[in-house]
Amino acid sequence: MLINKNSLSELFRNIKTTFQKTFNSTETQWSKIAMKVTSSGSETKYVWLDKFPKMTKWVGDKQIKALKAHSYTITNDDFEATVEVDRNDLEDDQLGGISIQAQSAGESAKMLPEDIVDSLVNGMFTEKCYDGQYFIDTDHPVLDKDGNETSVSNKGTKALSIATQADLAGTTRPGRYR
Repeated sequence: MLINKNSLSELFRNIKTTFQKTFNSTETQWSKIAMKVTSSGSETKYVWLDKFPKMTKWVGDKQIKALKAHSYTITNDDFEATVEVDRNDLEDDQLGGISIQAQSAGESAKMLPEDIVDSLVNGMFTEKCYDGQYFIDTDHPVLDKDGNETSVSNKGTKALSIATQADLAGTTRPGRYR
């Protein structure tokens, strides 16, 4: 292959097409348990109010509830995957490996959110969340209906059975969910 602006433009167009085709066809499961939130800056601050009161029929004076505010900030990380292309492979028209690399890059890019969510799921008993407790824990601090601090558990106590273990064994990859 003669290496010039036109041949490189065509090569990059083919790489981008192969990447995008693989990216679009790669299936992921992460969105079943996580939500995508678009961020436009270097970090995103999440703010919410604790335990919004249940809607009730309005009778007499309004019953004003005090709400506790929570927040945490996530700093966005940069990700990359860079590969080297040997000039001799271009000159000798040995481009099959480049196509495979473009496919691998497309799959890797599509699987990135899956890998991040898997890491969070795998660390839910060992990594702390916004309130300083493990994500799955027995004593998350909350306010009760009277505004007093108490704790709640989001840790299940159901024992695994042979049936649930068999079901878990049917996941597509270790650490993956259906």
